[in-house]
Amino acid sequence: WVVGVSVYGTVLGVLQSLVLRRLVMGSNWWVLGSTTGWIMAGLVFGLVSSILDPSGRMPPVVAWAIFGALYVVITGPVLVWLLLHPVPITPVEK
Repeated sequence: WVVGVSVYGTVLGVLQSLVLRRLVMGSNWWVLGSTTGWIMAGLVFGLVSSILDPSGRMPPVVAWAIFGALYVVITGPVLVWLLLHPVPITPVEK
């Protein structure tokens, strides 16, 4: 499953970086941040869910909420760092 999550995170990261490149410098770092976020959130989620719910009957909405919170904790600092480095605005000639 790690390979699947890695590919998913990478594909999403590439697509998102195409949008980000118009706004921030170094948008390719988002691909690494997104992929790392998906992998780490998945691993930590697996550990946390096995401790909190050993029966494996956690409602999907709770599972996705936990996963989403973990993903934000991991990728949030990357996104903030990127947003602190905007693409310079060039003046438009009249």
